[in-house]
Amino acid sequence: MPDEIINIAKDLTQEKRKEIASSVLDGYQTDLSSRSEWEKMHSNWAKLYSLQRDTKNFPWEDCSNVGLPMLTMACIQYQARAYEALLPSKNISKSFPIGEETEDKAKADRTEKYRNFLIDFKIKEFRKSMDVTLLKMAIEGCVIRKTYFDTVKGRIVSDYLSPTDFVVNYTTRYLEDSERHTQNLYKSVNNIKMLQKKGIYLPVELSEPGNTAVDEVKLQDLKNVGLTPSSSSDNISPRLILEQHTYIDPGNKDGSKEPMIATVDYESGELLRLVSRRHPKDPSEVMEYFTKYDFLPNPDGFYGYGFGLLLEGPNESVNSIINQLIDSGTLQNLQGGFTLSGSGAKKGDIDFQMGKFSELKLKGDDIKKAIMPFNFGSPSQVLFSLLGGLQDYANRLTTVTETQTGAMPSSDTSATAVAAAIEQGTKVFSSIHKRTHQSLGEELYKMDRLLSLHLDLDEYYRVVINDGVVKQFGSNKADTLAVISQDFNTPLDVRPVSDSNIISRQEKAAKAQFVYDTILSNPLTANDPESIYLATVNLMKTLDIDDSFIQQIVKLPQTQEPVELTQEQEMQKMISEEDVVVNESDNHAQHLAIIQEFEQSDFYGAISGKAKSLIEKHKQAHISFIYLQKAQEQRTQEQVLIQEASEGGEI
Repeated sequence: MPDEIINIAKDLTQEKRKEIASSVLDGYQTDLSSRSEWEKMHSNWAKLYSLQRDTKNFPWEDCSNVGLPMLTMACIQYQARAYEALLPSKNISKSFPIGEETEDKAKADRTEKYRNFLIDFKIKEFRKSMDVTLLKMAIEGCVIRKTYFDTVKGRIVSDYLSPTDFVVNYTTRYLEDSERHTQNLYKSVNNIKMLQKKGIYLPVELSEPGNTAVDEVKLQDLKNVGLTPSSSSDNISPRLILEQHTYIDPGNKDGSKEPMIATVDYESGELLRLVSRRHPKDPSEVMEYFTKYDFLPNPDGFYGYGFGLLLEGPNESVNSIINQLIDSGTLQNLQGGFTLSGSGAKKGDIDFQMGKFSELKLKGDDIKKAIMPFNFGSPSQVLFSLLGGLQDYANRLTTVTETQTGAMPSSDTSATAVAAAIEQGTKVFSSIHKRTHQSLGEELYKMDRLLSLHLDLDEYYRVVINDGVVKQFGSNKADTLAVISQDFNTPLDVRPVSDSNIISRQEKAAKAQFVYDTILSNPLTANDPESIYLATVNLMKTLDIDDSFIQQIVKLPQTQEPVELTQEQEMQKMISEEDVVVNESDNHAQHLAIIQEFEQSDFYGAISGKAKSLIEKHKQAHISFIYLQKAQEQRTQEQVLIQEASEGGEI
């Protein structure tokens, strides 16, 4: 069993266990207090995203109390665009060899194939949790993902944690430099007992379930779906278990602290587990299991900024304005007023029927003097304009434009202009996408480090070995296993397959269309079949057209030898206003004679001016080649005379 999952708490004295548990609880409370204000804000974001509204009785009871989904729409739009680009349907990761040797490249290919196999078929929660990760990033500002080997499931797990369940001191800048960070685990009593039977937790007696504190964010999340915290007397009610990654002195003679993971029951204060964080095969490496995904970095604290923080004020302002407008319209639609007490008018509802006059007993000569209705004005146009202004600023911040939500632009908007607008909008998120891309790469690297300890070699062999690989290592399976067992022990350069720039499909299609149009209109490439073929295939692939279908309808142009034309055929092309290239190998004197004969014929006067210009240009080209040939012949004769004179001793 690797050292990282050996529970060394069983070898400690009861006094030492209590000391470690007390240190864990004290540190946890300190970190929890440092982020108390952040938790309150986080609760408001959860309520705003789920469109939950507090009871409102002002300006009157049961007045308008609606909420616009400004935050909700912004987060959903970001998540939809980022998920499609970051997580392709297959092959999420890519391995690159560190060296240039053939075996380095083969090792990269094998690890890449197996890692993608695990993500698609074994780590089943990976894609689902990444879906939630991108959404929670936009709402909360950051998400923590944990990658670890689950001793119960017997495989690697990579799942997300809400930042409310990951407690770190708010002033912490980088997770790697953190002296202490704690994960909140919620386990039932039965689950804890099962872990104790397996030897993962110490078999200590736990107190009866008590009143485990539920933070404000979890309370709000429960309210969002109409629930309340479970009864504390219920045996399936979860207990709070703290898993703290910190530095602890397990009893070293020199008092030095080691990187450890301490698991403590919050209610009883009992230490359940203590394991090392050092890599068993490389003690200098401290294993890190958490990866932080930031939406926008927080310059003053650990927890990042998301749309929850950025849109809370504008969204609440928009909600207030829309409710005031609704209340104003309600007042205008529902008439009311005062009646004179001595008028004799009957109190209560009065039935009214179209085309019929109702009888009213009234003491007086004028009904207008007995009844005074309220005349409320129409909803404020100023508020309506302010509502539009706030919505526009929110759209600029979130780039949730009509075009990006699927709405059609105006008819006079060109495709290039729409593509340019989309590109400029997506550039706002380019830095966010790059941070997410980098964090995903770090998470994939953590998988590789865990595989160096927990690789199922038989499964690895079945997935990555083929006949070609067996021949490379020999027919002996044992020799092959000995070689491939070291694949994950040497770190490779592992990256996500996705493009860190993450440009939209519309932008790719617009660029491919631009290249295609340029190829067809450019004189240098308009008549080049190969250029047109490449541009056509590129455009179709950008539109996700199947490769086999492209191969059926688009054929690679065959290279053809140039056809030799007679001077009469060249003359016919020039009369048709087509330019003809003069070849150096032509019989220039003969071609000139034919041109001169044509110029003296009756046909010459009937052709266009452009055709005459092409013929004159063609004739000059032949003359230039004749001059070049004459000059070369004269130079050759001079060199022969000089050579003969040199050999005769005249020079």
